[in-house]
Amino acid sequence: MNITEEQKQEADRILEIYRLTTYGSIDTIRNAIQDRQSVLEENKSMLEMIKLHGTERIRMPLLDRIQSLTNQIEYLKTKI
Repeated sequence: MNITEEQKQEADRILEIYRLTTYGSIDTIRNAIQDRQSVLEENKSMLEMIKLHGTERIRMPLLDRIQSLTNQIEYLKTKI
């Protein structure tokens, strides 16, 4: 996993949001992972639509976002 510091910070921000609303640390992490997975699935759906109608210039930022979310999920899993 090649996660950037920015990706770690984004994942930690999501984790902090869930820390404020849940009590158990494992539940907090699981909620944050579920959040990132939901966003990842939305981005993958968008990518499929863009593959049909978009250009490479439009796809590349979305592919980068998908990789970022994947890295964040893997990073959060290491905290369990």
